[in-house]
Amino acid sequence: MLNQLKSFKTITTRDILNTFYNFAPKTQLQIGAEIERLPIDKKGYAAKYSNSQKNGVKEVLEEISKSYNWDKIVDDGVLIGLKKEGSTITLEPGCQVEISLKPQKTVIDLKSEYEKIDKEILPVFEKLGITLLEYGISPKSTSKEIEVFPKKRYQYMAKYLKGELAPSMMRETAGIQVAVDFKNEQDAIKKLRIFTKISPIMTAMFANSSIKEGKQTGYKSTRALAWLNTDNDRCGLISPKLFDKNYDFTFEDYMETVLDIPMLYISRPLRIENCRNCATTPFKKDILINGKITFKEFLEYGYNGIYPELKDYEIQQSLFFPEIRLKNYLEIRNHDCQKGDLKYSIPAIYKGLAYNENVLNSLTEMFDKFSYEDVMNARYDVPKYALKADFGDKKILDLAKEIIKLSKEGLKNDNDIKFIELIEEPVQQGLCPADLII
Repeated sequence: MLNQLKSFKTITTRDILNTFYNFAPKTQLQIGAEIERLPIDKKGYAAKYSNSQKNGVKEVLEEISKSYNWDKIVDDGVLIGLKKEGSTITLEPGCQVEISLKPQKTVIDLKSEYEKIDKEILPVFEKLGITLLEYGISPKSTSKEIEVFPKKRYQYMAKYLKGELAPSMMRETAGIQVAVDFKNEQDAIKKLRIFTKISPIMTAMFANSSIKEGKQTGYKSTRALAWLNTDNDRCGLISPKLFDKNYDFTFEDYMETVLDIPMLYISRPLRIENCRNCATTPFKKDILINGKITFKEFLEYGYNGIYPELKDYEIQQSLFFPEIRLKNYLEIRNHDCQKGDLKYSIPAIYKGLAYNENVLNSLTEMFDKFSYEDVMNARYDVPKYALKADFGDKKILDLAKEIIKLSKEGLKNDNDIKFIELIEEPVQQGLCPADLII
């Protein structure tokens, strides 16, 4: 018999705010990256989680775990990923394979860690007939042909997300995310403001998803287009307040934005009577809310006799998808996956901008005049036009060149500068990766 464990704990907004203050001290500022790739079978279609031939992505993970001593990550009995030495290999909704790298002091070290992992996993994928494609969107399979793999959270998202292209975003797209540390609240908000402002420019610089269903879409970043049409409640630019230079935006303002989002679900542990293995095999029951209340209402009133815990807020904020997400670090999310060493240009640019105070101040001053409307308009134009789009009264191409220049200044005498030079050459020619493909 299964019994839902009732929750008698409750939290306050102060408890939630305290989670933001657990940031790294100045001496430990590092850079992190999460890189998604598309698993493609021998016919060029999206590989399945598992199939009758036993050569799906699940079987690959099983083999990697067995051969290279990766620990399994299991969610309600479903294998969803692997972990070892601070890095993880996990699956996104359409079985996109994401490598989350342990944060490092240099991008060169990130590359070394990534190549070390690839040396283990790529032969196993190839043995079972799967290629990991470094591209922003599935070039052949459509969302109707790609099943959402059986992780409960993804199943809920697939049924709930409201946007017309939400199925495409979940099943077809692959991106690169960068993690940046901050020293204190002031530093965090400063970086959150400026990296949100430049997000359309970075998306344009690394646009790499122009082919879908085997043909050109007319967009340079079809991945970015999908995110524009996923769910307006939980995607975008956080808040217009973030762009008001006369408003003192704080951690609390960010938290309030998350609290105002409709909730999707909450999860509670289950007790299984007379179960000998319950200590090692976690079970839980998910309670679907499907937007009936916001988290703020949940804090105030609870839901059907269940009251909030910190893990509920963790779920809530993980279902908030702004271009830049605030945790106890900044998660920068708005880039298509890139081929080869170009993928390392993305964390290198942010390292150069984020960890040199003079550069960060210059960048902030350069973008001070641009409004919420300027950034929002650019965000809608970039998927189609990329570097040829406008940004207020400027051209995105010109601003991209300035961003590269500043980032190189921030990495002066740093060997990581070589990764910025990889994107600098095409940008100087007015080209993004999609332009080169086209």
